[in-house]
Amino acid sequence: MYTLDRQLGRTMMELADLEVEYALAKSEIEVTLATSSDIVRLKANSAARAAELSRDLNLVWTDLEKERLARDELSRKLEVAIQSELGLKEAKEEADRLKISILMNNKREVLEKFGPGPHYVTFELELPEGGGSDSDGSPHAAIHKMTVEMAPLNLMPHTIHVFLQQMHRKLWDGTEFFRVRSHILLAHPYSQREGKGMSVKMREVGLETLQFREHTYKFPHTKHTLGLSGNPSGPNFYINRNDNSHHHDVGDPCFAKVIRGEEMIERMSSLPTIDDGATLERPVVIKSVYLSTKEGRRKN
Repeated sequence: MYTLDRQLGRTMMELADLEVEYALAKSEIEVTLATSSDIVRLKANSAARAAELSRDLNLVWTDLEKERLARDELSRKLEVAIQSELGLKEAKEEADRLKISILMNNKREVLEKFGPGPHYVTFELELPEGGGSDSDGSPHAAIHKMTVEMAPLNLMPHTIHVFLQQMHRKLWDGTEFFRVRSHILLAHPYSQREGKGMSVKMREVGLETLQFREHTYKFPHTKHTLGLSGNPSGPNFYINRNDNSHHHDVGDPCFAKVIRGEEMIERMSSLPTIDDGATLERPVVIKSVYLSTKEGRRKN
């Protein structure tokens, strides 16, 4: 009996041990199963993350390629701009060299032909007077003089050269002041009386316009100065009735100033006009223009 009890007790202990081992084995199995599930989920998550990273990487490569293409295009445009800028710079340098050559030649020609200056030019003007007529039937008019002093040769050599050459070739003789405005009195190389102009002759000898617009702040468009209109400048010129330096601060060349006969400016400006209020009814004829002394006497 004692032996049986001992065997039963030993069997119960072995059974208990087995239950413990079973519980441990079961726990290990559950842990293993849980771990396997985590591994599966981890693998699934890793695969999804890898796919996402692959997409992101592809997007990054796409953006990098776009950036490279944009950079290449920018480099190409920059190279074109640099070449264009170099071309413009070379063209500007060549234009500047040509301009300097023209200025030097013009100054030399003025000095050789007209002397060092100051240069004075006198206009003989035929102003309409009264309503009568002369013996030849033409409207009665009187001759008046107006003398201008040219700008210093060092400041405006090109403009002075062109105007003095026009004067020397008598290309302003017989032309007229024809238009008056509140700020200027305008002349053109045309004769209404004879129905012809001098522009063609000026063009034939290369004196119709300037080759470039010459300007200096040292000789501004103050009252009673003369300026060239148009772009390129010429052949029309005007007398500033007022201080127009703020109107013509750049562009129009200012090349002379009236020093004798200033009263002629307002006399011409007060003559009757036609319906437009600006064109003179009877233009003032420029009978002749010649190199003179300061007092207006003709120089040989």
